[in-house]
Amino acid sequence: MKLASSFGVGNRSVLRSVSEDDPRRVCYIHTGQIGRLPGASIASPPSADFLRKAGVVAPFNDPERYFDPASRKVARWLSTMGIESLSVRDSVLTDVKTPDGVLADGSATWEVKAPQTPKGIARGFEHARRQSPCLILWTQAFELSCENAVMALERQLPKWGADYREVIIILGNGTKEYVHWIRERYE
Repeated sequence: MKLASSFGVGNRSVLRSVSEDDPRRVCYIHTGQIGRLPGASIASPPSADFLRKAGVVAPFNDPERYFDPASRKVARWLSTMGIESLSVRDSVLTDVKTPDGVLADGSATWEVKAPQTPKGIARGFEHARRQSPCLILWTQAFELSCENAVMALERQLPKWGADYREVIIILGNGTKEYVHWIRERYE
């Protein structure tokens, strides 16, 4: 089960439409190119199964053990939607960049980036791709509208989209509104 299926949405919604199930959700279809910058290597993030076998995933009785404050807030935000996560210990494995969380069912990983400025969104895309194919950008430090979040996706997906299965942009601090992009085919 992917994070996308946990949210119960696909990428068949109309651009900037609001889901009938949840009026706070904006689903987004990227109709442009999905790519990777020339010369950039293919990202190989660790799988949830690899992390579990390596012993870096928190136990079920202490799921938040390794979360930093931002990741803990995002995990709780996911939990309000019925998506339970386990934290992952920071990179203690040689040459492996670990993600922030693993879904409790072990089906997917996720990485949180909390950019401080709109320009930080680009760095988030570039850096998170080695940690997880599911990127969650939490724009708590600045106000970002749905339209600006979609524009950020339009700029970044042609550069880094090939490395992602899905991207969620949580808008602002304490809001329930977000923009969600899911790639139809991810190998």
